[in-house]
Amino acid sequence: MKRRNVKIIISVLLFGATIIMSGYDIKSGGYAVHAETLPVKTFVAELAAQFKKGGKVDYLMTDSIVFVFHSDNRCDGSTDGTVAKLSSKNLNSPIKMNVINDGQGWACEKKKASSYELTFDLRKRLSSWERFEVSGINTDKGTFYIEGEAGSDYMIVHYKKSENKYTVYKLEYRSEDPG
Repeated sequence: MKRRNVKIIISVLLFGATIIMSGYDIKSGGYAVHAETLPVKTFVAELAAQFKKGGKVDYLMTDSIVFVFHSDNRCDGSTDGTVAKLSSKNLNSPIKMNVINDGQGWACEKKKASSYELTFDLRKRLSSWERFEVSGINTDKGTFYIEGEAGSDYMIVHYKKSENKYTVYKLEYRSEDPG
């Protein structure tokens, strides 16, 4: 009986040490802002939670990221743009990018393709989301989805692990016309 108690005590101590080493803050009931200590699922949950509350996410990202915008509209067609080296610190500010619209909507008369400068405000878009549901975590590819706006608007997050830290290196914002 004493040997079993010793095993339980050791297990509890090891569990407590694991929690402390992983950055869990008992007082706040969450993980501390030390991205290098977060396991994948915790990293994913932390990123979704920060997006949901409009918080800063740059500590969970590489210094610069690839930002991809895609919108599919039944009348206007597909609009696509990419910012190849966006500073992660600028993700909470409006993003200016050159986009191309193909004019090939399926519900309206076809239009000529066009290009223009789009100012995209991620923080503003996310503030209207009703939910922030994480799905499709693929640890082999290093991707997962954050779904919102009834599933028509979602993000594809690309992450990697380097130096014992998970970071986002590419973020895709997609808006699909559910028609």
